[in-house]
Amino acid sequence: MIRKAKLKDAKAISEIVNRFAEEGKMLHRRPTHISKKIRDYFVIEENNKIIGCVSLHLYNENLAEIKALAVAADAQK
Repeated sequence: MIRKAKLKDAKAISEIVNRFAEEGKMLHRRPTHISKKIRDYFVIEENNKIIGCVSLHLYNENLAEIKALAVAADAQK
């Protein structure tokens, strides 16, 4: 299920993103940073576990930026 992220999701989002950051594929995101921008985040939840996330920052009605798109390695097919 895809849903808007909640503050309690910040740690799980950080863990998913930072796994790719360790490989040099993404920028690190601290849970505190994610919490401040939580309105920009969506998560994919499966069996009560966050398995993916995306941050969509809206600049105006015609422009948006995808900032963090990640799927947990064990959920990729």
